[in-house]
Amino acid sequence: MKLTVNDKAIALPLGGKINIERVSPYMNDNSGSYSFPFPVPTLPNQQNLDWPGKLQRVGDVMDQTFILEEGGVQILRGAVAYDSITKDEIGLVLQSGNTEFSKKMEGRNLANLDLGSEWFPYFIDAETNPTNSFLAKFAAWDLANTTNNGIYIVAPFQIKLGTTLFTVNLQQWSASGDTHLAMYDTAGSNPLWNANAWFCLQFKIYFLLEKIFENAGYLVTEDELKDSEFSNAVIFGKVLYMVHEIRGRININLDRLHYNQLMPDNLEVLTFLKTIKDLFCMVYLIDEKKKEVKIRFKKDLFLAENLSTLPIRELEGWSHQEIKASKGFTLKYVSQDSEWDTKSNYPEWINRVYNLPAPLTEGEILNVPRLDRDYVTIRNTDNVLVWQEIGRLKDFPELPGEEVAEINIQVPGQSQYVMHSITLESPLLQKYVQRDYTLMYYERDFTSNMPLSITLYQGRKSFASLVNYPYCSAAKISMDGLIDTGMSLKPVYLYNAVYAQFLNWKTFRAREFTKYIELTLNDVIALQWGKRYVIDGVVIILNKINYELPYRGIAEINGFTG
Repeated sequence: MKLTVNDKAIALPLGGKINIERVSPYMNDNSGSYSFPFPVPTLPNQQNLDWPGKLQRVGDVMDQTFILEEGGVQILRGAVAYDSITKDEIGLVLQSGNTEFSKKMEGRNLANLDLGSEWFPYFIDAETNPTNSFLAKFAAWDLANTTNNGIYIVAPFQIKLGTTLFTVNLQQWSASGDTHLAMYDTAGSNPLWNANAWFCLQFKIYFLLEKIFENAGYLVTEDELKDSEFSNAVIFGKVLYMVHEIRGRININLDRLHYNQLMPDNLEVLTFLKTIKDLFCMVYLIDEKKKEVKIRFKKDLFLAENLSTLPIRELEGWSHQEIKASKGFTLKYVSQDSEWDTKSNYPEWINRVYNLPAPLTEGEILNVPRLDRDYVTIRNTDNVLVWQEIGRLKDFPELPGEEVAEINIQVPGQSQYVMHSITLESPLLQKYVQRDYTLMYYERDFTSNMPLSITLYQGRKSFASLVNYPYCSAAKISMDGLIDTGMSLKPVYLYNAVYAQFLNWKTFRAREFTKYIELTLNDVIALQWGKRYVIDGVVIILNKINYELPYRGIAEINGFTG
């Protein structure tokens, strides 16, 4: 057994053992590989370990990477952490995979990462260089989205400032012959003259995932989200504000648009990753030795090609334990903007209608099958009865029971009869300086909070006699029933698309066990979380693998019947 830390050999105690545990990301939020704390002699190791525990040391122990080998085979590679330290012994903990990655990203926000940038029209150049103009930028964005060339930015939405919320609309078009996106004032006059422009970008989620791992030093070699029907799932960035003077200059000092400055406020990387993982029932498989990441759907675990014929021999005479698996589950959204979005307390009987009648009775609930929506009559701020959409993202309970999958994001809804509208709260990119026509300067500081809002970019859609619009929607059918996108972010759709196999397995077939098996060290290292294995003809799914170094041929496995 050999351990090196920052390329320096560490002296191990005679007869010392290291207990290693690998934890499946398919079954656990806290996954990866790690050692249980084990002691090494303080002398002669303290210098090679950067003097841990020494009070006279200035600053923290520097980041340390380790390589653990057994018989010339690399077992683990990752980062070192410390347990208790005495004058005689230093307690080491070895962390690898998801465990090390989580440590690297702990406490970091999306706004702290280098997410890339792109050119942006600098207002001085825009006056003299047409190719560097605001209009040219929008045309370039529109072309990227129209041709579906894999660009990670969805063409920006125009913002109209309301009383308490920003209403985000798709771009305004002057006529059906327009071929690019442009900002117009409310009178529909020429773009960039006598108008203030507010807009925000939407970032494709798969792009952000890949950038996050890239910032931590990993290469994403497989990204199933990118190749799935949810490849155009996007988050909303912060709002940009442009001030146009009489000559159409854009009064903002940007020549590069840095994406990290557009991320939602105080959104921690680990929180974002868990939210996306939970939303699409996915896993992040981190290989610390290769510095590679694979992003996969949990449902792939049940593909026929992922059933391995690798024989696993159970040792005779060993006892094992069985643990009851949880039964039943509920899939639901939480923390929506409107209490009606996730309402699930319905009466036993709801009448169905083709069109909503005039609202007459407060609290009446109707279902409109052609719109795939339910409505209730409520009184608005003017004390007038109106129809309010309800249950847009209502819970989808399959069975009563213990398993609850909660998705904690904002899914913007549509405004009735404005098929291309979305409402959300957004702050501005930064404090900005606005010049008025008397050449006086003043400042405005917008500090409203930006929630994590996710929706689906549906590509170009035609609305009745209108021209094609880039279209975002979290629901399957537009409010007027003209567009069926074939997909949505409603729990019932997500359940059928990505959750069904995994949750049904956990509910009906999973039975937890712990056994001791005989394997070579190479076979233990080769076990993969994304495969099912067979013991005596029974299919199993691994949860944890535990073994000791020096290796004695025995591994403890914890898992579920598969």
